[in-house]
Amino acid sequence: MKVELWLPSRITGLKSFQYLHPIKTGQWRHLKVLMVSQVSPAIIGERIEDPMPQLRMGGGYDHNYILNKDQNSKEMTFAASLYEPVSVRYMECFTTEPAVQLYTGNFLKGNVIGKRGNPYNFRNGVCLETQHYPDSPHHPNFPNTLLQPGDTLNSTTIFKFSVKK
Repeated sequence: MKVELWLPSRITGLKSFQYLHPIKTGQWRHLKVLMVSQVSPAIIGERIEDPMPQLRMGGGYDHNYILNKDQNSKEMTFAASLYEPVSVRYMECFTTEPAVQLYTGNFLKGNVIGKRGNPYNFRNGVCLETQHYPDSPHHPNFPNTLLQPGDTLNSTTIFKFSVKK
């Protein structure tokens, strides 16, 4: 995967997998654990095969990055950007959510057919999924995800597409 990902210094941590079960532990890990750059763009595929337990267990990136902002506010925040140098496509992600999940198509098997009849194969894509922290209801120190009857959930995510030369 030759796509550049930038998770700038606004992103401060991630939650790790338990070693035997893919439910989040609620523990924080520094970004260097996954070797994703906070300062400059990094090629997603460069380190995806590293023998780190967090990468091996998920078959690649499937990690939740915590945005460096007031976790209970609804301020719009820059979360990440992706850049594909061959097509020069550039995508920026902004969100009111407290975190973004990076997923690299680790469980695609080619059995789903996409545009022009092309199968979606292993790691043929990358997703930035804005959200609250995984397993939030079981961690009282995480931002609240409880929605009471009559409450309204308000969340905004903007994916801005452009070309970058």
